[in-house]
Amino acid sequence: MSASHALPHPRTPADEDRELRERFGITPVLARRQSWFAAWTAPFNIISVITGVVGTLATGMAAGGPAALFWGWIVVSAFTLVVGVCMAELASSMPTAAALYQWTSDLASPKRAPRWSHRVGWLNFLGLLGGVASVAYGGAISLQALIALHWPSYSTSPTRTLWITAGLLALYGLVNMLDIGRIGIVNKASALWLLGGTVFIAAALFLRPAHHQNVAFVLGHLVNETGFNASWGGLYATALVLNCGAYVYCGYDLAAHLSEETRSAADTVPGAILRAIWVSAVAGVVLIGALLFAIGDYNAELGSSLGAAAQIFLDALGSTWGQIALVVAFGAQVFCGVAVVTAASRQVFAFSGRNKAFPGHRWWSQVSSRTRVPVNAVWLSVALGFALTLPGLWGSTVLNNVVSINVIGLLPAYAVPIYLRLRHRDDRFVPGPWNRGAAGPWFARIALVWITVACLVVVAPQASPITHKNFPYAGIALLGTLVIEQLWWWGRRRTYAAPISTMSAAQAAGIQDEMV
Repeated sequence: MSASHALPHPRTPADEDRELRERFGITPVLARRQSWFAAWTAPFNIISVITGVVGTLATGMAAGGPAALFWGWIVVSAFTLVVGVCMAELASSMPTAAALYQWTSDLASPKRAPRWSHRVGWLNFLGLLGGVASVAYGGAISLQALIALHWPSYSTSPTRTLWITAGLLALYGLVNMLDIGRIGIVNKASALWLLGGTVFIAAALFLRPAHHQNVAFVLGHLVNETGFNASWGGLYATALVLNCGAYVYCGYDLAAHLSEETRSAADTVPGAILRAIWVSAVAGVVLIGALLFAIGDYNAELGSSLGAAAQIFLDALGSTWGQIALVVAFGAQVFCGVAVVTAASRQVFAFSGRNKAFPGHRWWSQVSSRTRVPVNAVWLSVALGFALTLPGLWGSTVLNNVVSINVIGLLPAYAVPIYLRLRHRDDRFVPGPWNRGAAGPWFARIALVWITVACLVVVAPQASPITHKNFPYAGIALLGTLVIEQLWWWGRRRTYAAPISTMSAAQAAGIQDEMV
């Protein structure tokens, strides 16, 4: 066969490493070991339908009721898939661990790129910390429900909940000390647990109870227990349900953060993002439907000290099977916690080491020579996630607040690069192997509208009257983060450039030699 007709060699991970270094000026230090399946399980686990649905069910039952929960999930899933398409295009175009803020830097005008990317990186980090806090705090609530069933004398308290939260966070951190190959195995086990657990819970709730609610109740019954009783209160309560679905779907950008640890990332990561969303959408419809049809005494289950989902499990399935369902839900929360700490630590690693954008950046960017894991970034994520739950010592709505922090941090961070991709689609956006062609800008427009609506819902008060116990502090967390980010920017703007190359001149020259 002549040279002119020789078949091209397939691109290897080594080829991608070289291209990555040449385009972004990055020295790869993370091990590229993740397959397409591991890349999909990571965002699927961080979405964690069981964790999200069980954790926010009481909120949805009080604000909107069954019909709002069911139809709201479908609406949120559809819009999330649109956002996912936009994220997939960006991930294919720019497959780096920095993800959101790297995309922002590449798409913004050179004059504005540093400022835009700096702020997006901080928003991304705030959202991931909200995910760390919410999963751990929700897990503490579920674990205490199991304890109370075995030891009826056990009583919950804010202090006990925080201690258990701290213990779960420590567990998530310890698992993340493993190398990415072993974490990939954990993610695969988690995906099987989530899929199998969803099937088990749904089948049990559909088959075991002697009585089920009718279709009209599930699809048409609205409830307003928020305290907002004006003429618009019902509509307002129904809108609040969107917060539940928006929270569940936050974090699928984890697949992009693991790009430098994933083989053939430009093709693999987009598929992982979209597969995680649509599989979660189907699983969520099944799980929410099963829970709503299994409701017995609505008010008693909504007001249960064990949590609405836990009480439904026990009432519908009996003590033994109900506790098994609770164990399945708690296991899903543990797996989800591991995944969200992985996401937060990788974002800190990239933002600290490559852009020096965090105080103490030298410390947080250190990587273990044995496991190639950013160890210090893992424990920073754990510690700050715990700090977000401390208002639980005096407040009663800490879970709703950390859920809101998760959404209000991540969705704006998603919106900025999507907006810039739309604005500079002809001059700065270079499509990757996975793209939607001429339809891409329309997906971006729809995504931006949805993100705006979701953010407005998230910062809205969840209950009336507003007191110090139920005060929505997600907005304060956002404002505080932006203040710190602004102060750090003033101190670092003369040296900050996005992206900052991690290569020496000799390394850069070496790349050119390799490409010859």
